[in-house]
Amino acid sequence: MNILLSSPLAIHHTPTIETPKPVNNRIPKGILSRPLPTPELDSDNNKIFHLIIQNGLTKDQTIDFLKFRQFYYSMWGNIVKIFRILEKLMNNYLVPIALINGER
Repeated sequence: MNILLSSPLAIHHTPTIETPKPVNNRIPKGILSRPLPTPELDSDNNKIFHLIIQNGLTKDQTIDFLKFRQFYYSMWGNIVKIFRILEKLMNNYLVPIALINGER
């Protein structure tokens, strides 16, 4: 689950990634030699849910939220606990809006 936070108080750190240096004019194996990932099929898009916590409250009447709830019905109690923790976190740090990418 990916969470995007929007707050004037948020500190954004961008990690730096060093690329491997060529040895003997050869590119070392690893990330650079891997094939590109294939895009997901459109049929997988029905498992992508965009959820919102705004002003410390989950927007629980959106279509995506209702589909998310129906899809994860069997484990909904545990998911509700996570949402309550996130809502409390958003309130404590005065985050006005959090966008949650609820994939699978």
